[in-house]
Amino acid sequence: MLGSCVRPTPCPTTAPATAPPPSATVAGAPPSPTRPAQKEREKIAVLPFQDEQLFRSERRALREKLAAALGKALRDYELVPLTEVDAELRPTAKSGARCAFDGVPNHRRVSGKGWLTTELVHVSGFKEKGEELWVQVNGWQSLELTLAAPWNPKLPRVERYESAFTSLKGLPEGGGLLGGLGGRFMPRGEVKAGTLTLCQRAGFTDCAPETKAFSDKAAEMAACFAGADHERRHVIFEGASRCELEELDDASGPAGKREACLCAAVAKSAGASATRGRSRLIVEHEAKDLAGKSRPEIRVVEASTNLHADADWHSSDKKGQTPVHRLTVDNVDSVAPALARCALPAGSLVLAEVSVSDAGTVQAARVLSGAKTKRDAACVEKALAAGAYACTSDGKPATVRLALAWPD
Repeated sequence: MLGSCVRPTPCPTTAPATAPPPSATVAGAPPSPTRPAQKEREKIAVLPFQDEQLFRSERRALREKLAAALGKALRDYELVPLTEVDAELRPTAKSGARCAFDGVPNHRRVSGKGWLTTELVHVSGFKEKGEELWVQVNGWQSLELTLAAPWNPKLPRVERYESAFTSLKGLPEGGGLLGGLGGRFMPRGEVKAGTLTLCQRAGFTDCAPETKAFSDKAAEMAACFAGADHERRHVIFEGASRCELEELDDASGPAGKREACLCAAVAKSAGASATRGRSRLIVEHEAKDLAGKSRPEIRVVEASTNLHADADWHSSDKKGQTPVHRLTVDNVDSVAPALARCALPAGSLVLAEVSVSDAGTVQAARVLSGAKTKRDAACVEKALAAGAYACTSDGKPATVRLALAWPD
């Protein structure tokens, strides 16, 4: 809308009106038709993407090629330089400390910048239509647009992406919405070795017979989880020469140390030398004293607004237990194994509160109600004090109130 100006008194009439010089601008006049006003273009952040079958260097190279392809295909948008995107993705608090929990989704890490973000989706083929790769460009709460390209499963995996990136075409509005299925599949053929459960994936749900060959280095792999109660890691490897934690982009933190330790053990295992080509090994560690102990269900009762909270469905590993609809914050379930050590009676319900620093470390934990004895209260508080949360959004401390329910 053009602005206007109302004069408080009549304009003087002593001097005749004259046309302004060519270089002058008349207040309130419309812009010249030869120089239209430029609308600020929306910015797109090309995020790192996940693919459990690719190594870091491959994903990074493909991300650069995707950015180049989107720059050509989406002329009405501005692409944020990848170095600028990566600076925002660093898991650090406003104080500069590393976040206690660094697994926050990338799209949320850049949400405060107002950028659109990318997401890659592999769409399975149908009888009348082949497989496709979709590149979705998302706003904070809605899908902005979708580009699609054929996905050729006959090509090597990296080349499938490269081929798709060169032929991206926009889908009609509303044509890029997908539903999804979630769940944890229980593979057959797992191998128990001390505190570890191993599975070399051979199909969608089964473990390869070669899994047993990795048990020769079970002690070395178990040592990589020193101090951890219960953790599950996926290792991608190619013989004894190439190994990484699956989909780990930032190896500079604690996960990088675990990667180096696990890969050193995998490389020396008979399982690696017995495997041809690229493969995946699932390594799950559970502390010996936790076997068979019941984990409590953890629900967030309330949380400070500077911690991201969301509703989800949580399924227990216990057979026959009904999934729970609850409020949660990032990494809240990480303390469930330690809480299992408290061994509260079945049906117990404890209300507790934790104070969280700007970097997500727990500064204090206290039981508000529900603990029958001082020993129970002290055990619960010790377990909660070891929790690790995401950085707060404003650099200030946060408070989380939790309900802990031991199943009947």
